[in-house]
Amino acid sequence: MILILLCILAPQDSADPFYNFPPNTTWEYVGKAKGEKATASFRVSRHAKGRVHVEVSEVRDTWRAAKNYAFVWHLEGDLLQMDKMAEGKPHAFYSLFKLGSKKGDTWMAPGWNEGQLYVINMGTESISVPAGKFAEALHI
Repeated sequence: MILILLCILAPQDSADPFYNFPPNTTWEYVGKAKGEKATASFRVSRHAKGRVHVEVSEVRDTWRAAKNYAFVWHLEGDLLQMDKMAEGKPHAFYSLFKLGSKKGDTWMAPGWNEGQLYVINMGTESISVPAGKFAEALHI
């Protein structure tokens, strides 16, 4: 899986440009999941205790209705972590970024279903998406 984080690059000792979006910020990812079109709409609902609460609504071509999820984004040591909320408690879901990492750096991070992810910092690249053109998007 490739995750491209859109941001204006700041020194990598701060994760703020990667997740500390104001409440009511929204964005959408459109891609494929299990071979079918998938659309995930994100909305920052609030900030609390240094954590960013994000609501996600996902739809796929074969689903009758959207599935809604709640996530909490926060720093866990030097990892920017996205935890999925279930029964009012956060569960490690995905690690988005490692502070201080440079192109070529690799690390193991928590992944969904209590697994581990092997992550590579691929550096920056220019991309063009519906939201615009970004000259220095971080490719993880």
